[in-house]
Amino acid sequence: MYNNEYDNQIIEFLNELTLRTNAGEIEWKSIRAFSPAEIGFPGIIDEIQDIFQNEFTHVLPMNSYYTRHKDGIVALIRIDNESGKDASHNTSFVFMVQINTSAEVQSFDGDYYQEDSKILYRAITRSLNKGVDMEKALSDFLKF
Repeated sequence: MYNNEYDNQIIEFLNELTLRTNAGEIEWKSIRAFSPAEIGFPGIIDEIQDIFQNEFTHVLPMNSYYTRHKDGIVALIRIDNESGKDASHNTSFVFMVQINTSAEVQSFDGDYYQEDSKILYRAITRSLNKGVDMEKALSDFLKF
């Protein structure tokens, strides 16, 4: 169960992004290729650098993605969290939305968003590898 109708709306949006990604209707790009100067959304990058990067939390830019939606942008950021106690690692996701270039960035990283974010992440990675013959690619990879 989610906290309120607003949380439900975000989850529904994540699920719709997943469906449309699986259908090949959405083109996702690596956040590493993100150019705020070209696209006009520096808030996303600022938010990532200011909030989600510290001694124990690291953004994985090669595993983080964005796409345009209407007049805005949505991003799914993969975060590596390291425990300060035992150096163990776990992964979490931050779903970010900026509805236009002058709007404040909204970040959704609570526990109740994690499962749906993970499902979207898997859909994105599948769509980026669409058309790849994985059996052949794996066979070639395993050869010296």
